[in-house]
Amino acid sequence: MIYERHIIQISDNFLSDIGFDMLELIKSRKAGTLNRIDAKTVKSYGLEKYFLSVEQYCINRVPESDVMVKTFIIQMLAKINSFMREYENMTYELPYKDSRVMDIKNFIDEHITENLTLDSICEHFFITKYYLCHMFKKYSGMTVNEYISMRRLLVAKQMIFAGQNITDLCYKCGYKNYSSFYKAFKKLTGKTPSEFFSKPHEADAV
Repeated sequence: MIYERHIIQISDNFLSDIGFDMLELIKSRKAGTLNRIDAKTVKSYGLEKYFLSVEQYCINRVPESDVMVKTFIIQMLAKINSFMREYENMTYELPYKDSRVMDIKNFIDEHITENLTLDSICEHFFITKYYLCHMFKKYSGMTVNEYISMRRLLVAKQMIFAGQNITDLCYKCGYKNYSSFYKAFKKLTGKTPSEFFSKPHEADAV
C-alpha cells in the first residue's frame, strides 16, 4: 500500500486578517494527540481536494492565486477544526504542552539550512539520543529525522516556487548533495522533484 503525505506550512500572520484564529485548536491540542489524520477521515471530510487545490494555485500562478490559496486553506482548516471538536470534544482552553519538544522544534527550524544531526541537537540541549528520539516521537508523532526532512523540503518548495533552480537549491536547504535531496523528496511526496513540479495535480472542484 502506498501513502502520500501532504504538507502545508501556515504562519500565524497568513490568516491574521480574518478576525478569528483558525489554528487555535491545532496549536492547543494535547501534546501527542491528533498529530496525524487518518486516510478515512481525510476522505470523509473531503480534505484532499483542498490540499490539491492549494498546490495547483501555488504551482500554476495566476493573478488570483493568493486569494484562492487563502480561501482553500480557510475551508480546509474549518473542516479540520470540525473533526477535532467531534473527535475529542475539545474546548479552547490551552492544555499542557511539552515545552522541551517545542524548544527542539524551534531550534531545528532556526538551523534548518545547517548540518543538523542528532548529536548536535543532543549537545545543544544536554540530553541523550535515546531521550531525544523517544520524547520527540511521543509528543510530535514523527521522528526527529522525519521532522528535519519535512522542514527542509518545505524550504525547498518555497525556493522552487520563487523560481530557483531545483539542482542548486538542495545545498541551501541543508542537504550535502542533490542525491540526498532527491531521495528525501521522493520518499515524502512519492515523486521526483522534476515530476512533482512539471506535472501539477488536477484540483477537484469545490
